Parts: sequence; C-alpha cells; structure tokens
Amino acid sequence: MQMAIQILRVDVRSGVSKKTGNAYKMAEAQCVFHAPNVETGVIEPSVGRLLLPRGQEDVRPGHYEAVFTLRSSLEGRVEAVIARLQPVEQAKPARAA
Repeated sequence: MQMAIQILRVDVRSGVSKKTGNAYKMAEAQCVFHAPNVETGVIEPSVGRLLLPRGQEDVRPGHYEAVFTLRSSLEGRVEAVIARLQPVEQAKPARAA
C-alpha cells in the first residue's frame, strides 16, 4: 500500500535492552496522513506516530510517499510498517508581481 504522509518531527531513542543487553536505536516520526473515515467515507486528516525503518533516523520533516508492508509484532499482532520512504517535492506558490 502506498500513501502520502507529512512528517512533522522525528524523535530518536537509543539505549541498551534490559532483556537482551543489545544496543538499540529507533526513530519515531510524528506525522499527518489523509485517509477515508471508515464510517463516513470522507477523507480526513489524522495525526499519529510512525516507527521508521532502521537507517532512517536522519529523516527530516517534510512530505513523503510511504510504501507499507505488513509484519507480525512481538505480541503477535499484524501491523503496517514502512518498507520504503521517498521524499516528495512540494509545488511552491507563485509570487505576485
């Protein structure tokens, strides 16, 4: 599935797992996306947090085309995750003469 998103902020957390002792680094993006409301079908904006793929910790705020895939979480839930993130150029407004 492909969807346009706007990343507002990226928070990077790192540390050492208490359970395994392994180092970790994860980036979570605060983002806006537009999707149909399940009940009304009207396209509405939503804001939420999205875990970015490894190696994407340096992603800057802006507009992106995100390609999603599914995976099984540690709790056994199926969840959507980003497979690929591509920056999108935004059209600049024309200047008045």
